[in-house]
Amino acid sequence: MKKIILAILILVLPSTALAQPVIKFSEDIYNFGVVNGKSALEHTFEVSNEGTEPLIIKQVSPPCYCTAAIISANVLNPGEKGKIAVTFDPDNYKGPVVKEVWVFSNDPKRPKVTLFIKAEIVNE
Repeated sequence: MKKIILAILILVLPSTALAQPVIKFSEDIYNFGVVNGKSALEHTFEVSNEGTEPLIIKQVSPPCYCTAAIISANVLNPGEKGKIAVTFDPDNYKGPVVKEVWVFSNDPKRPKVTLFIKAEIVNE
């Protein structure tokens, strides 16, 4: 009986250990290039779950009030894709700018991913 239980554990444990969500982005840096600082900048990052369990996006958080982010769905099943729309207000900025958006999820290998937007702001 002990051998049967041990054999079952050997067969089941590796598959459950591999069953997990995997967060993947089409890109993690977007560069707007040289832009006029008078209008808001918008970019959408594509996120997908390449794992075998549901991906739960717990929070999307820009650390600056000049940046906002909205996610299309907080739960992505295996193989599903979603979007994170990021808006940056360049008012009061000039020159090179780099802003971050933090994405927190239940991916055990990447529980926090940082997305970046860049721009060279000119006020003409």
